[in-house]
This record gives sequence, C-alpha cells and structure tokens, in this order.
Amino acid sequence: VSDLRPRPGFVVELVAKEPLVTDPVAFDWGSDGRLWVVEMQDYPLGIDNRGAPGGRVRVLSDSDGDGRYDHATLFLDGLQFPNGILTWGRGVLVTCAPEIFYAEDTDGDGQADRREVLFSGFGEVNPQHRINGLRWGLDNWVYCANGDFAPARRRPDAAASPENSYKGPSPGATRDVQGLALSGAAILCHKTGDRVDIRNRDFRFRPESGELDPQSGQSQYGRNRDAWGNWFACNHSTPIWHYALADHYLRRNPHVVPPNPRVEMARSVTFSLNGPGRGSGSRRRPEGNPFTSACSVMIYRDDLFGENFATSWFVCEPVHNLIHREVLSPQGVTFTTQRAGDEATIEFLASSDPLFTPVMARTGPDGALWVADMYRRVLEHPHWLPRGWEERVDVREGSGKGRIYRVFPAHRRPRAVPRLDVLDAALLARQLDSPNGWLRDKAQQLIVARRLLEAVPGLGRVAKNSRRAESRMQALCALDGLDALHANHIERALDDEHAGVRRHAVRLSAGLLADSSQLARRIVESAKDEHLDVRLQAAYTLGGVKGDEAAGALAKLLHSNDDEYLRAAALSSLRPDTVVKVIEELTPSGGAQALPAALVAPLLGTALGFRALSAAGRVVAFTGIASAEFPLADRFARLATVLAVLDEHRLELNEVLDYAGPPAKASVVQLLRVARRSANSKDAILAERVAALRLLGREPGEEHEDIALLSTYLASHRSTEAQSVAVATLGNLKAPTVADALLSHWTQSSPSRRSHVLDVLLQRSRWTETVVTAIEEGRVLTHEVDAASRQRLLQYPAARLAKRARVAFDSDESESGGDRAGVIEKYRATLDLSGNPVRGVEAFSKTCAACHRLGELGTGVGPDLSALRDKSSEYLLTAILDPNRAVEPRYLGYTAVLKDGTLLFGMIAEETSNSIVLVTSSGERRVILRSRLEELHGSERSVMPEGLERGLDTQAIADLIAFVRSGVYPKGPPQVERGRAKEKR
Repeated sequence: VSDLRPRPGFVVELVAKEPLVTDPVAFDWGSDGRLWVVEMQDYPLGIDNRGAPGGRVRVLSDSDGDGRYDHATLFLDGLQFPNGILTWGRGVLVTCAPEIFYAEDTDGDGQADRREVLFSGFGEVNPQHRINGLRWGLDNWVYCANGDFAPARRRPDAAASPENSYKGPSPGATRDVQGLALSGAAILCHKTGDRVDIRNRDFRFRPESGELDPQSGQSQYGRNRDAWGNWFACNHSTPIWHYALADHYLRRNPHVVPPNPRVEMARSVTFSLNGPGRGSGSRRRPEGNPFTSACSVMIYRDDLFGENFATSWFVCEPVHNLIHREVLSPQGVTFTTQRAGDEATIEFLASSDPLFTPVMARTGPDGALWVADMYRRVLEHPHWLPRGWEERVDVREGSGKGRIYRVFPAHRRPRAVPRLDVLDAALLARQLDSPNGWLRDKAQQLIVARRLLEAVPGLGRVAKNSRRAESRMQALCALDGLDALHANHIERALDDEHAGVRRHAVRLSAGLLADSSQLARRIVESAKDEHLDVRLQAAYTLGGVKGDEAAGALAKLLHSNDDEYLRAAALSSLRPDTVVKVIEELTPSGGAQALPAALVAPLLGTALGFRALSAAGRVVAFTGIASAEFPLADRFARLATVLAVLDEHRLELNEVLDYAGPPAKASVVQLLRVARRSANSKDAILAERVAALRLLGREPGEEHEDIALLSTYLASHRSTEAQSVAVATLGNLKAPTVADALLSHWTQSSPSRRSHVLDVLLQRSRWTETVVTAIEEGRVLTHEVDAASRQRLLQYPAARLAKRARVAFDSDESESGGDRAGVIEKYRATLDLSGNPVRGVEAFSKTCAACHRLGELGTGVGPDLSALRDKSSEYLLTAILDPNRAVEPRYLGYTAVLKDGTLLFGMIAEETSNSIVLVTSSGERRVILRSRLEELHGSERSVMPEGLERGLDTQAIADLIAFVRSGVYPKGPPQVERGRAKEKR
C-alpha cells in the first residue's frame, strides 16, 4: 500500500485483494464476523461488454484471526450490477435492480439455494445510479438509497385525503402515499401486493412484512445516518447533504408545502495526488478540484480515532483517487461543515495510483474505517462518453482486481471483529453499550428480528445505566422494536441529561400516548425544551396528542420559532379537529397583532384543505393587510399570498372574505385599489410598485384596465424584476386578452424575457394558439423562439396546434429530434477551431443561461456545468448537440396538467408526498400541491432541448466550449443588444 497516503498519524492496512475479491462495491459484516462483499465485475457493459451479467456476492473469512481475510466462498453468481448488501437472518438482503431480494444458504454448502424477491420494478439505468445502500435505522426499518430512479407516471384521480396518518395503500392497489392513483411503473411489494411510487425519494422497508415507505430526498449512492438518526446523502457533485425533515410526518397534512427537506452544506474542493486521468479527463489543480464523483458519504461512529473525530464525515471521490473528510457542526436542527484544521489542503486518504477507485467507506465493527477499492481506470459509463471513445478506451481496465483496506490511528490497533452469533439474548443486549455504531445496530437488528424477549431486562438496564447517551437511546429503540417499551421508560428518558435521548423519548412515546394522559402532558411540556432538536420532535409528536393543551403547544411553537423546519414539523401535526383551535390561539379575539408572514399561506391552505372556512376567514383577517405598522409593499405581499393560496384551492376571494368579517373585507377592497394607484404612480418606490403588480387583475370589473397596465411593464425600460413579475401576474389571469398583452412588447424583449413569455403562453391551449398565429403572421419570427419552446410547440399535446407549428417552422414531424449523430458529425469541425471564452459568455447567455448557471450567470435548473470544466471538447460537443444520448433521470422533462387546465413543463427539482417543485425552462420554480394535479407525464427526454445548434455556428459552439472549460466565470450577465434582428423567418 505504498501508493496510498493517509493523513499524518494514520496507517492503511490491506485486508483483502484479488483473487480473493474482485471489483468490490459494497460490503457488510455478518453476525459470525465474516465479510460479505458485493462484486460488480460486469461494470459497465456486462462481463463480455455485451450485457452478460457478472455480478457476485462473496463471503470472506479470516481463519487465523490476524485481521486479514484468507478464504473466500462464492455465495451468489450471475447477478447484473448488484451494488448493496445487508446481512439479514440466515442470509443477506441484496439490491440488484430491478429487484431487492433475500438470499440464503439452506443446505450448508456455502452457496445460496434460496432466493426470494421482496420488491421489484426499480429502474435499470446507469449501474452507478441504481438503488443501493441498505442501512439499519433506529426505528427498526431498513433504509435504501434510490439512486436516480424516476419511474412513475401518474394520473391522480382524487385529491389527497385529509386523514391524519398514512395507513398504507389498500392491497393490490397502485397508489402513492397520499392515496393518489398511479399509472405507469411503481414498485411492487411482493408480500403485500401493493405498488408504491418512490420517484425522487429514498425509501425504507420491513423485510418481514414487505411494507415499503417513501422517505425524504434522493441519494445517488449511499444514504447513511449518525448515531442520533440524522440521515445524510450525496450525489456526484455534492458530497453531503442532510435530510432535515421526515416525509412520513410531513404527509399527514397534505395541504402544506414544506421547505426542501434536503439541506446542502458548503462544498469544499479536493486535492488529488494525480494529474490527468480517468476516461473523461481530469486535471490536478493547485487550488483544488470540484467534486465530480462523490459517493458513499458516511458518519464515523466509534471512538477509536479519538475525540477530534467524533463528528467527522467521510466521502469517497473515486475520480480523484481519494477519500475526503470534514467535520460537522450543529446549526439549528441541521448542520454546517468544514475541513479539519490540520487537513486544509490534504485529504484523509489519497493515492498516486490512478486505478485506486474508492466507492464505499464504512465504520467497521473494529473501529477502523473500511474502504472498498473497485480498482478501475475508467469510472464513467460509456453512455456518458463521446461516441467512439469506448473503441479507444478500455472501459474495463482493472477488471478482475480489487482491494479492501482499513485505516486506523498508528498508535491504536483496531479491536477484533466480534462474533455475535454465539451470544445469548442477555449478552446481545449488552452489545448496545458498545462505542461502535455497527455493533449496536447489528445487536439491535438481531434482537428485534428474532423477537428475543429475553433481552428485555438487559435492554432496560442499558437504557437506564449506560454512561453512553447513544447506548441509552438505542436500547430504547430496541425495546420499541420488541413492543416492550413502557411509559416509565419514556418518562425517565424525558429527564435525560442528553438532548438526543430526550428527542428519541418524545418520538418513541407516540404509541403510548393514548393510554397515558400523564405521558401526554410530558410531551406537551417537551415543546418547551431548551434544545431545538427536542422541540422539533415534539412538534411532530404533538400531532398524536389530543386536547386543547396540545393545540396550544403547537400554536406556541408556530409563533415563537423562526426555524422553517420546526415550523414545518408543527404544521404537519395540524388535523381537521385541531386546526381551528390552533388558529384561534394564534389570532386571539381583540388582538391587533398580525400573523407572521411565513404562517399565512400554510395556515390558510390547511384551513381551506380541511374545509374550515371560518378559520380560513380568521387567517385573512389577521394577515396585517390593514396594519399601519407594515410598509405598503409588505401589505401588498401579504394579500398576494392570500390570493395565491385561493388560486391553489380554486376559490374566489369573496368566498373567504364573507368569513373574514366586514372590516377585513373593506381592507382588501381598499388595498386592491391602492395597489392600482401605486402601479400607476411614478413617485412610488420600485419595491412598492413591483409588489403592487401581483395584485392587479383581481378586483371585479377592473381586469381589462389592469391587463393594459401590466402590459406597460413589459417595455424594455422597465426593471428586470418588474418585467418578470408582470409576466407571472398576467399568467395567473384567465382573460382571453392576456396572450396579446404578453406579446405586446415582444420586439423589445431580451432572449431570456421571450423565453419567460413563451413559457407562460404555452401553459394554456388558447394562448398557445395565439402564439402559433403570431408565428404564422410573422409577428414572432421563428429564430426568436428558443429551442425549448420550439420543441414544446412541435410536440404540443393538441395535435391540431402541433401540426400548425410544424408548418410555421417549416418542419416535419421528426424535426425536433433528427439525426443527432449526423448533426454531431456536421459540427465536428468545431473541435479544430480555437474558441474564445470571452465570446463564449455571449453564446452561453443566449443559448444556455435559461437552464444552466456558471458563476453568477444563468439559472441553476440543469446540472452544475462547473463540474464539466475538465471534460474534453469532444465530450462537451456531444452533450450540447445530443442531450438525449445519456440523460440522468432527474433531468427528464415532465408535463404537469393542473385541474384548471394549466400545462406546466419542466424538471422536477424537489418532491415530497405533499408537493412537487417543477422548474420550468425559463428558470421559474413552480410549487404544486399534489391535490392540484390532474396528470403528470414523464417525457423520457431531457429537459434540455435538441436543436440548440440552430442559433449557433461552429465558431460560436467552439467559443461556448472554451468558456465552459475555462473555469473563469463572470459575476454578472454580459450586455446584450436588445431589439429585433432583421432576418427573415
């Protein structure tokens, strides 16, 4: 291991290598101390490069106890791209898309002869991005990372049920977790017959019962937790994020849009020991390299490394041949991260061997950091390489080799890997007192899965007496898994000195509250805990506590906390029978104080969703729209929020104002008129005028005048912000004159503004017809239509309009696609040109900025292009001209059809059980409650359109490529000449 360089004070030890193990990508230890290894020998195109499966599961044994494995048994063979494993029962659980299965050796010959499929239907995309992981949760579920699986096409035929808790879909039904009917692919749970949608989310499951439950977020490779149940994940360019909210709580109130559960932390850079390497090119930079292949993020869970590593996390970076480490620090209910002070410009482990390919890191049962080295030259699927590269590059170089290492302090030897299979229930319970996270997890898993009730006394002693807070807490979790947890366990834990124990005591109390009023009172009291994590869990758990005291506690949590995650947790606990009481507590009779702005939309939406119209009226009355303490722009914004929520529920303003009372009704009417005057006034400050624009078109009888006023804000001399708000406001109105108003200043508009206008106009069929007519008549020239809008027109759902668009664009039906290979060949001369990155900024602004961001230029809809600066010019040429050659599922385009007929097209950026966030081609983020969805169709094509070359010649493409590869990105948009080009259409 001389080519491996650990941080000072640490050593690396080889524990297994070829031929004992080859191409390792995942591993787990059995209760007997043996190491189970998943081998992906068939990566990337099959063991014969023609798709033949070659994945395996091997079991490694250390016969002499020296810490190195010396014997291997082939347990399973002939698998296609297996990538995750968890020892379970007498065998193992394996992730091997399209399945998760259980395998066991029943006759003792060392080879699996029983194989039971538990779940199927997972996507079989790039083998690097399939379902993977398998980690034990404190809640006695098995957790799994989704990869980039995005299967489901749905047609919701009913609004989300207002039921307080998710009971699971009915047997045999194809449903999502809110009860919406699905069409297309979903995961089949073989034991229950259910089908469950997990698009854009990770999931947890119970192997015994076959239950499967979606969870927040979507990790590409590896989802891991710390000792306290905080879950972390990553993708290739983002080395770590935290899931701050739990999906199974959020879905209880389907009328609230939560903040994004995924909390990204500041990204660092990596310091490679190598120069150019890997198939698609990388360069060693003195200032460091961005992450391009981050995977298997994990939290260190042991004390072998010492106190300085107590909150350390590690992530593999195989392209740069290293393992990166940073340190977590609490920030509210989530975290921040930074490099350790003594690793400012070095990595925890790096190699000068360009074939060192770490793809998984774990805390071993011995306290060391264990690393799977797949040992490959190229870690890039050929679909993501330029055409022909697979003929010039050996994409399987290194196949048949592989190593597993462990890293530990030079002055402290790792402990022996324990044997748990020989321990009785009492001794297993004592393992919960270990400093090692894997050992605690495995002991808990064995006790719960085997239903070892004899372990209950020992678990009780650990929960009461252990000096380790993690052990006290995890013993309670094991008792819960055995249904042996009692109120006295919880009450004692609620008094624990450690906030983590108190937090989980609140969580675990949920199943006991109905039988203990005293415990319910303690949970209400926990909402005042000094630690934010405990209050967060109390906000969740209070949803199961009945009575006015619980409603009062929720109201106080909502009013006294600025933390958006704690607020979301409390809102998730609102029920039809508590929402009125909570709103009354927040809006006391005779009180003059307005609701916090952040509470207006969720409280109003919840009240309307649960049909509590009197409570909804009360929210409107307390929005502060008549309060002189708020600036006029703020009052405009608060009323705009009310109107937006009413739009979501397809209600008119007067339907709620009748419940708000005469004073509130009069204030609304007055504020609408003041908004019109402000928008018309040259003396009003810009912020006030922009805020006023959002209210135009809402007063009966004034819509025509307001549309005319809004159209004046599309003129080129108006601010960019005012133009954007005017376009969005017009798009929310339904009058037939809106389309003409949006096109009224077309010739003065910048390319980005034209994209925004078209994005809005293509949301409704009658407006789309106006666009097509304008193109036919020459009022909109074909070259002025951006590629994304052009593609939408040519493929518009209304066949009549699509046919007219094809004629207008002088296009045949296949024109949007065409022969992409031929197009690439036509533009191959680009690679011989010298590109100018300065001119490339203008090309980027014109063609790419609507979806991509570089520096402060553009919009971050699509992938982060800064990670591509080390890619070859040939790679980038292929990506620009043939965007559908290899598409990650998260960048697929979706069409959302709302119940009011609106058509939205874009990429799904976030998804929870309550809502989706669709980012349109113009960069606008549209948050859509599932209850508003009529249909959601996946296009199976990239949100990036084909045909971008129509607006670029070969030199412009060369300039664009030079700009992306330069690594020098501007802090603002270039000055682009406005006005109409004089070309013929």
